[in-house]
Amino acid sequence: MIVPDTASIIPTLPFKARSNPQWELAEEHARAWLGHVYRHRTEEDKKRSEEAQVARLVGYLFPDAGLEDLVTLTAVGEVVLMYDDRAADGDSSLADVHAAAYRVQHVLETGHTTSTDDPDLIALAEVLQRIYPRQSESWRARFRRNVWNLVFASAAEQQNREEGRIPGIRECIAIRRETIGALTVLDLAEFAGHYELSDALYNDPHIHQLRQCCCDIIGWTNDLGSYHREDAAGEVNLLHALQAENGTSLTAAFDAAKEMIETRISDFIETERTLRDGEMYRTIRELDRAAVDAAVETMRHAIAGNRRWQAEVSRYTTAQ
Repeated sequence: MIVPDTASIIPTLPFKARSNPQWELAEEHARAWLGHVYRHRTEEDKKRSEEAQVARLVGYLFPDAGLEDLVTLTAVGEVVLMYDDRAADGDSSLADVHAAAYRVQHVLETGHTTSTDDPDLIALAEVLQRIYPRQSESWRARFRRNVWNLVFASAAEQQNREEGRIPGIRECIAIRRETIGALTVLDLAEFAGHYELSDALYNDPHIHQLRQCCCDIIGWTNDLGSYHREDAAGEVNLLHALQAENGTSLTAAFDAAKEMIETRISDFIETERTLRDGEMYRTIRELDRAAVDAAVETMRHAIAGNRRWQAEVSRYTTAQ
């Protein structure tokens, strides 16, 4: 079988990636901060962290964040990495994923934990104690909802793994929009950028469509880049769904996924144009317009930065 070269198939993105010049310093500070929590990390955990280079990704996602906030966001990324890897471990069952989810719920609600022996909960509580005081209750509720949706979508992925089931394309897309984590990144960008979208702006149809495009582009691009690694590990992504539902070859599935990404890029650009030409954007307060501009710019950073990071690290391209 001819194996497609994923690097050559992934479409060229029209957005420019920028990196925060302090990302390496933020990585140093974040690891020192969390060191007491994860002092018993296994060698495998350490290897995964080194391969992922979370701080590099965070630097691309938040290129203008100040050092203190960048340290907090890098710590968030390290905590998510640990949780995500444990959930995806071959030894983790669906029951394990559900149990972990409910342990996280109290921390998300309060920003605190009574645990003294669960490093993930302790670390999550510590980072939320830096984030929550600055944000409104509306923002916190939205953030909790997006994290919760991510957790349960991860559980759906785990159930499919246990059942050996390849989801349909529509189901795969819906799950991937949550598990890619872009919605929480966009929430955290408001923390880093010292702005907040009002509920009305957050729920605006054009902004909602831009978020969906952002999630799809990042998720599908990741699926193209990580196909060989995930296939070797017995995991399933969009490429498997396309092959199974359409009855096509792997090469045809790659071509279809590339076309899907290109379509979503066009959707993003057209939706942004429609948003800026619309009455809502032209008539809202200057402060709200600045928040919308920042939110859209964050989506561009997330799309371009994720692709750049993916090309620079081995985590999603190396079969293990």
